[in-house]
Amino acid sequence: MSFPASSRRKKLALAIAAGLAVALSGAVTSAAPAANTAPVVVVVDSVTSDVVIPSGLPGAALPYVVVKAGGTIRVTVSFLDALGQPAAFTKDTRLTVSSNVGTLSSTTGLARAGEQSAVVATSLTAPVNRVVLTVGAGSGPKAPAAGTSYVPGVKDLRFDVLSDLSPALTATNGSAFAAGFGGQDSCVQATEAAPVCEVVLLPRGAGSQVLLSVGVCDTDRTSTYAPCFRGAKGVVGGAVAQALFSQPSSPYEVDSPATIIVKCDKTLCGGGSIRGVSVIYSLLGNGSLAAADACPAKNTMAAPATPCVDYVQSKRDGSGDTHLYLLTDRDIRTGIG
Repeated sequence: MSFPASSRRKKLALAIAAGLAVALSGAVTSAAPAANTAPVVVVVDSVTSDVVIPSGLPGAALPYVVVKAGGTIRVTVSFLDALGQPAAFTKDTRLTVSSNVGTLSSTTGLARAGEQSAVVATSLTAPVNRVVLTVGAGSGPKAPAAGTSYVPGVKDLRFDVLSDLSPALTATNGSAFAAGFGGQDSCVQATEAAPVCEVVLLPRGAGSQVLLSVGVCDTDRTSTYAPCFRGAKGVVGGAVAQALFSQPSSPYEVDSPATIIVKCDKTLCGGGSIRGVSVIYSLLGNGSLAAADACPAKNTMAAPATPCVDYVQSKRDGSGDTHLYLLTDRDIRTGIG
């Protein structure tokens, strides 16, 4: 059976139209918006401060953040979806920040709509150790999981908030440098209110500027990070002093070290044998402090990277304050132990 030509042309036109419809349908489907990628977790990426660090300082000796009480801390966070991809809120969302220790000057921030990251600015009002910050977003059952600056074995952005921080001090490479920090009159002497301070002696100067700081010790008896000293009369106190510098052209060595004189007020360290008082130290910016051994001889260390107390030079001054001579071949954090 045959069909008229006009009928065949009509059927062909209908087939072409159907094919175009299918093709267009496929195009529209492939161009459809992706599934909703709302944030399901907040990630703390970094914590920074406004302190300018002298260039050239050894990386391991630098604390993760250098900031003193009241100084601005900036917490950078990002947002991820359920697939771990960057995500953004569809509307401005309130952020909250909290600390495991101390008191924050501000506890809120803002994530802008469409932005995959945000910065929250705050500060801690008093010196504290090992700060962990947590940042959350929004509220209710659909709020993303909060992010933290410390996840054991994964991420460690903990930091200390200092009592005081020196400006960057000029040290000439090859020339003697001496500076005190903390206590009274730049550590001319320690006081009952500021019982531990430091005098830094660099006989050959440094290859960078020098940064000095004083922080707090931990009064918690269980602390193994920066424990306070417990004196013979039951007095508990101390401080953590740090000296940051890079090596001069002629580096410090075991038989020609740098010296940190750690001064301790008589109300804390007075009485008993001077060898009953030691120095605790760490060569890491955020490492736990450990007791230094006695040096084998005057002005001589036992081994590289092993600071020691030179009890030959250590003494008590006329007021009864204790001066402990700590020998080191690199920058260091110290306290009384």
